[in-house]
Amino acid sequence: RGQGGAPAPAIVVHAAREKVRAMARAAFPRRRVRLVLARSASDVAEAFATELVDAVLCDLGAPGADSWQAAALAREYPSAPFFGVLPLR
Repeated sequence: RGQGGAPAPAIVVHAAREKVRAMARAAFPRRRVRLVLARSASDVAEAFATELVDAVLCDLGAPGADSWQAAALAREYPSAPFFGVLPLR
């Protein structure tokens, strides 16, 4: 639960790479935000069916089309902000 007894915000993290999952865990305090880790686009869609999702982080730097399929779910769920994570060199 978040502050004042309200449920903690849920953030879905679609990440095939461990580095991105670790970054998300470090960025969001455990007591204030609940992370839902998803390894596939279908896991992201399932999270919307079972959770009240506040935001989605998509690892767009991961190889394969699954990352882009997860990001494309933003059209189906316009009320939740989607954020892309890309490695910059």
